[in-house]
Amino acid sequence: MINRAAFESLLRHLKSLGAFLFRPNSGNGGDAIIALACMEMFDEMGLDWEVYTSKGYENCKSVVYSGGATFPQYFALAKFIATHDDDLESFTLMPHSFDGHEQLLANMDDRYHLFAREKTTYDYLEKVTGEAKIYLSHDVAFSLDVDSLNSFGSLPLFLPGQPINFHLQWFFKQLTLRRYLLSSSKERLFFRTDSEASGEYNDLKGSVDLSRLIKGKMMTRKQVTGIALAFLSVIKRCKHIKTDRLHVGIAAGLCDVSCQLYPGVNFKISSIYEHSAKDLIPEVEMMEHQKLTN
Repeated sequence: MINRAAFESLLRHLKSLGAFLFRPNSGNGGDAIIALACMEMFDEMGLDWEVYTSKGYENCKSVVYSGGATFPQYFALAKFIATHDDDLESFTLMPHSFDGHEQLLANMDDRYHLFAREKTTYDYLEKVTGEAKIYLSHDVAFSLDVDSLNSFGSLPLFLPGQPINFHLQWFFKQLTLRRYLLSSSKERLFFRTDSEASGEYNDLKGSVDLSRLIKGKMMTRKQVTGIALAFLSVIKRCKHIKTDRLHVGIAAGLCDVSCQLYPGVNFKISSIYEHSAKDLIPEVEMMEHQKLTN
């Protein structure tokens, strides 16, 4: 059930759009949680929407782009806008963290509606945007009603809707996860290993990067839902989690799993915790930077 008070400005804007296309943000298991939460929100509100396709765009020039993070090393959003800017009628960026891409933001006109998911991003957008309209909201993942979802009881053999080459990748990734989950440890370590990794936990034994293991193409609702449900199925099996993955922490809070959330290399986690998580998922404990040992 959507926390309507927390998402009031976002809900009001979405209702004003009329028909629109929703573009999931390509990425990992955390991005799938956000995209699924967006779609569930649209349905609960009874909005007129479809998942983005190039054919659908021929008939509908209003786009809602999924939430997440766009930092200097990420270019998916910039590429999408460059391809569509000439004939877009309306573009809404669901609650996001943002840094860099100053020229992209400065060039946006009043067709663009940008929602920040924390105050650091909102302050940044105020400084660098031109005519785009900006708003403050929360990461949409906080609205997800996990109890209403038909989650997998265990890891699926196949991630629904994925092409054959992704099935092969998933086969080996799930072997890693199954071995990890069969271990007797009561504490699960899910620390990131990508470009946002702090480097402090690279040599931490007994840690797997859950968000990178559970990922795939996210161009259809079936694909998004399959990844998100597999992600949640792992979280629900845990008793205690330590992580610097934002959406591992959010999912743990939504599933009532004890979790210690560590700050990452940038402002994202700390800023979202202060703006949202400490009130919306108070069971999750925010930690200070510290060296973890096995």
